[in-house]
Amino acid sequence: MLSISSTVSKLMFVITIFSGCVSKKNYTHTDGIKKKSEITIIPTEKVVHTTREMTSRNIIPLYQFDVSDNSIYAFQSFYNSKTGEYGIADSSGNIIIPSKYDWVRTNFNNSFRVALKGKVGLIDPNDNVLIPIGKYSMIDEPNEGLMPAKLGNGWGYLDMNGSPIVDFVFTHVTSFRQGRAFVQKEHNGKYAILDNRGQAISDFVFTCNNTCFFQNERCLVQYSDSQDIIDLNGKPQFGFKYEQLMFLEPERSFFWVKKKGGKWGKVNPENEILLPFDYDGVKYKDGRFITYKKGKWEE
Repeated sequence: MLSISSTVSKLMFVITIFSGCVSKKNYTHTDGIKKKSEITIIPTEKVVHTTREMTSRNIIPLYQFDVSDNSIYAFQSFYNSKTGEYGIADSSGNIIIPSKYDWVRTNFNNSFRVALKGKVGLIDPNDNVLIPIGKYSMIDEPNEGLMPAKLGNGWGYLDMNGSPIVDFVFTHVTSFRQGRAFVQKEHNGKYAILDNRGQAISDFVFTCNNTCFFQNERCLVQYSDSQDIIDLNGKPQFGFKYEQLMFLEPERSFFWVKKKGGKWGKVNPENEILLPFDYDGVKYKDGRFITYKKGKWEE
């Protein structure tokens, strides 16, 4: 098991049909948040494949799980409105795991995350237990072969077999993107960057928000009173010299940047000035950036 070493040096640079039996049973479709509608189970010999056929019979599948190598959904979950429990059916609507769980989620690798009495575990399509229900209070959706999981009061990571990879010592973690994740410890509320081997890329210095994930090997981060774009090794593009950045993905051909306590200007990726720092504000509107200068917005 890997963990962040306490000797990590300081960051040098700042950032979710089927059929049950012949008799009718009422089940409820739900998207997990808002929508609910009554549906009817049809006999097992009656297979429904198309959306049109399903709609004509008021049969609405829940979460469809594609755990095969083709485009046909191999599994789907269903909700029993009488028991308030979830189960799993195959693509033809045959129930393979009866409704008995609080909820069911897929892992896209022939396994399912399930909850029972507030605890979470991992099962295969035959209902064999891969991770005992009750060991972890939460297992999140996997990404890049690693699943965030909560053990006791701490978060860490499991591989797709349920083996611990990173110690459960964090107060909050993100999913891995491009081999990197952001992890938080309680001591200062800041985040560090972790690689997929459990090794620290940075110290706990970043304020994390919705931008804390890597895309095209870059990530926008907040460090102290500065914003910057860092690479996978934590190196900032502009040396954390600007208070705020605005740019377009994925081209990043130019950047609107705000000097600390100053005004806005426009620079290229090499930090060469394209427009002087004469602007009091910048915002993105109708597909383009507009600037604020001398008391008015300029289109």
